Amino acid sequence: MAHELSAGVAILNGTQAEGRQNGTWPPECPALHDLVAAQARRTPDAVAVRQGSRSWTYRELDDRARRLATRLRSAGVEPGDSVAVCLNPSPELLLGLLAVLYAGGAYVPLSPATPADRALRILADVAPRCLLTGKTSARTWPAPCPEVDVELAGYDQASTPPARVHPENLAYIIYTSGSTGSPKGVMIPHRAICNTLRWRQRAFPLDTTDRALATLDYVFDASAFLFFQPLLGGATVVFPDEDLSGDPDRIIRQVRRYGITVLGVTPSWLALLGRSSGLAGCRSLRLLFVGGEPLPPAVLDAASHRTPARICNMYGPTEAAVEATYAICRAGEAVSLGEPIDGVGVRVLDEDLWPCRLGEVGELFISGEGLARGYVRDPGLTAVRFLPDPFARRSGARMYRTGDLCRVTGKGQIEYVGRRDLQVKVNGQRIELEEVEAALEAVPDVLEAAVTVREDPAGRRRLEGFVVPRPGREQGLEQRVREQLRRSLPRYLVPPVLAVLPRLPRTTSGKKDRRALPP
Repeated sequence: MAHELSAGVAILNGTQAEGRQNGTWPPECPALHDLVAAQARRTPDAVAVRQGSRSWTYRELDDRARRLATRLRSAGVEPGDSVAVCLNPSPELLLGLLAVLYAGGAYVPLSPATPADRALRILADVAPRCLLTGKTSARTWPAPCPEVDVELAGYDQASTPPARVHPENLAYIIYTSGSTGSPKGVMIPHRAICNTLRWRQRAFPLDTTDRALATLDYVFDASAFLFFQPLLGGATVVFPDEDLSGDPDRIIRQVRRYGITVLGVTPSWLALLGRSSGLAGCRSLRLLFVGGEPLPPAVLDAASHRTPARICNMYGPTEAAVEATYAICRAGEAVSLGEPIDGVGVRVLDEDLWPCRLGEVGELFISGEGLARGYVRDPGLTAVRFLPDPFARRSGARMYRTGDLCRVTGKGQIEYVGRRDLQVKVNGQRIELEEVEAALEAVPDVLEAAVTVREDPAGRRRLEGFVVPRPGREQGLEQRVREQLRRSLPRYLVPPVLAVLPRLPRTTSGKKDRRALPP
């Protein structure tokens, strides 16, 4: 990692990405599934995935994925196509994701709990070739495309080699909360996710002695490292055999039951773990990755005193393939976003896109090999968020404007200050408050609405919603609002706290004053 701190201007750049020369990739540059297949050849008898008493070796996972990929190809999947995946957390989920990649496609994760309206909007937007699902997925919405059952189809097919794809082909598409009121699809190419995972394996190597607990929902982009980094080193992906449901004791039970060595959680989860005496008994744990929202120093200190595991603060938007910076955290020290990972550059720029001086607050921009291609069917938004990089030596390079306000310290560390828009992070999920407000205001009896984020008595961040009823529609409004939100929004976007107000507080300019909303 190279630091350049010249003339009082703060610039941080990650090292050059592997493989790219003069703006092009050599033909031997791997795709994500190439890396997994190579590991399966190195450690065929190691356990790749486990849930309860069920487990598959690398040889078994690889063979099943190749056969299911053959079935997907017979369903019309070709390199460049997308495949929606709707499965419960299980070995079949990991198999399905890998099979889509082996077939040359890009997977689009959809939770079985996704409300029908949202799921159908996403499927219409991305137009997948088919839906990979199973009889136990228990989804409530019909698929507008052909379905392939992961539990039945493909295992009588021939085992064929994984598809060859270009590094710019898509590996997956993650839908995030959108400020326009509709979810937006972020397109991640193999080039970007491979850069992140190969850096991870260099910085935090995993091997056949490691076991990573799949704590994160696979519709959340950070799940990619819990699913795929272990498969790059011969480690085991462990799916919980019980519903974790925000209960720290259940996570601790899983860690101790399976000898988990690698855990990924949000700061909200870490706060719960840090208050549990059971964390001290998790002696197998050696790496604890934290990300998805700001990490309070008090939360870090509480957890550090209960576990000797190495705690790492990871930062990165979905548009940067899981993460762009990292910091090794130590109790009693300031928490920062750290420094860029390999192949990634970060700069703090002012409103005119000039580099800020040391200590000055500006917007964080990310460049390099980890960037997404853009947004599905939205070239306008892509152009607004992915700008030409004026600092790059390579023609056509871009930088992504994160909306995060930061400053750079004299030690070359990035400090997070806040947001320049209405985007927030709650339990690791990226949320546009405007999307939740739009859903509230879509309820016929609601005149207007506002949403904010506060901490509950236990210190966990949560959404709080406020609605103003139309005249004469106050009675039973809260129940009607909740019923409609459950049909239109995924659970993480539904405010657990909802209040009815006669009017919203306003600023002197007439805008919603979210800071003045009552507790």
